[in-house]
Amino acid sequence: MDAVATDTSITAAANMTMPIAAAGTGPRVIKFGVKAHNVEKTQDRNFGDARNVPSLASVVEPDFDTGPILNGRYTLGASVNPTLARQFGATLASYPPDVSLVNDYDGRESTLSGYVMTDLAFGARFTLEPGVRYEWERRRYDAWSVVRDSFEATYDVTPQNATTTRGEWLPMISARYAASARTTIRMAVTRTIARPNFSDLAPFVGGSFGAISLVGNPALRSTSSWNSDIMLDQELTRGSGRLFAGVFHKRIDDPIYNLRLMPASDSVSSVVTVLQARNGDRASLTGLEIGYAQPFRFLPGAWSCLGVTASYTLSDSSAIVPWRVGDGTAAIFPDRPGHDVTLTGLPRHLGHVAVSYDRAGLSARMVATMQSSAMTQVGSFAWFDVFTARRAQLDFSLSHRLTSRLRAFVDVFNVTDAATRMYLGDAGHPMRDEAYGRWATFGVRMMF
Repeated sequence: MDAVATDTSITAAANMTMPIAAAGTGPRVIKFGVKAHNVEKTQDRNFGDARNVPSLASVVEPDFDTGPILNGRYTLGASVNPTLARQFGATLASYPPDVSLVNDYDGRESTLSGYVMTDLAFGARFTLEPGVRYEWERRRYDAWSVVRDSFEATYDVTPQNATTTRGEWLPMISARYAASARTTIRMAVTRTIARPNFSDLAPFVGGSFGAISLVGNPALRSTSSWNSDIMLDQELTRGSGRLFAGVFHKRIDDPIYNLRLMPASDSVSSVVTVLQARNGDRASLTGLEIGYAQPFRFLPGAWSCLGVTASYTLSDSSAIVPWRVGDGTAAIFPDRPGHDVTLTGLPRHLGHVAVSYDRAGLSARMVATMQSSAMTQVGSFAWFDVFTARRAQLDFSLSHRLTSRLRAFVDVFNVTDAATRMYLGDAGHPMRDEAYGRWATFGVRMMF
């Protein structure tokens, strides 16, 4: 396979801040600005040929010993011989040129935006920052539809293109109240958007009878969200430690899911399974976040360079996804429990504990991160939902300042050799078990 991808991005921006009043009550400054952004992406990929090649069965060797798999947790039967598999791959030449067009696309996205905001003071303790931003975007995509005929070994190849435009108002307001010299309360309400990936927007169609079809979706809408949060920041009376706690809520419209769907009546209705990114209806997220930071400056000597930080986030999310069979709470199959749809990639429990040491030019960090299971892909019913199992990982970093511009460093990841496990529907049906081992990076950084 050979692939060529290009990405060209041009951005121009101008910002201005005008002071209005030096102190007192009322507006102190006004800020405004404009931004223009243009990005163009292309992809050209070509695959090997599956015509007139040996059967996959020719690379299977019943007596091939794979050795222990993941510390003996799995026992495999007949396995693929790597040498035979490499020989099998060497027989591939090139697909008919038209077939590889399903991987090709050209995309262009132009964005114009402008904002205005101000800083208001109400006495010495309370400040308010209201503002608004407007974004307008235009997208143009060109791709190909490559669908194999259900009964003939031929492909129907047709060009596809799509153009969309959209504008969005994004207001925001934030406030800060200094309740005392050690206590600060922060509040914010904002509206934000997240744009889809280029590869999901390209209007390609690729599939064949009895196989999985990949389908782009130029009708994808940007995900928009109303966000609100309130945070308490408390400086402790001894040792200069800090404690913070807060709650947050998000009201999300048009969340994007990579769905595994059973086709209905469309251009690829003869294909068994369709993989496509689609907008959900809506979703919500409510959570609690607490954290603690404690430098031990009050300890004697070298011990005063120690520090500890910890945080924990509890998230509760739910989503409504069209095209899903049932509401997800009831089992479709007797051995498959149902479950609600949540925001993908978001664990319910997430926490970290870190120990640090900073002295002169030496800096060291040991960080333990823990997270519960999380939904990573939404299926057309509960059986097709993909989850990542709970996981804990330990990382370590060490750096030392050599000169004012040079710093040597070493970073060690996954010290505990934690595996990444995925399952389909429920933990009793494992889908993937990946062990990456420990790895490290080291070198010298130069600062200019």
